Amino acid sequence: TNTRAAGRAGALRIVNAPVSTPVRAGPEGKPLAVRLGRMWHRVARIADRWHLGPDEWWTEQPVDRMYYTVRLEDGQQVTVFQDTLTLQWYRQRV
Repeated sequence: TNTRAAGRAGALRIVNAPVSTPVRAGPEGKPLAVRLGRMWHRVARIADRWHLGPDEWWTEQPVDRMYYTVRLEDGQQVTVFQDTLTLQWYRQRV
């Protein structure tokens, strides 16, 4: 019997899994707007940014991501990143 099956007490699950998210980026690649649900939200400012490079020792697969913590015009703060290997954008859920 699989004692770690989903829905069972003690089951393993991914925490803070990224979610594919549409992002409009400017010519420099910085996010200008983020789509949350059905609505686009303009980025008021970039609060922080950092790079997770391909030489991270704890990953089995290559990882190359550019992260941005952005403050949207409506006051929400969201962390998004672009996988620079696939050019796909994601939102980091908290």
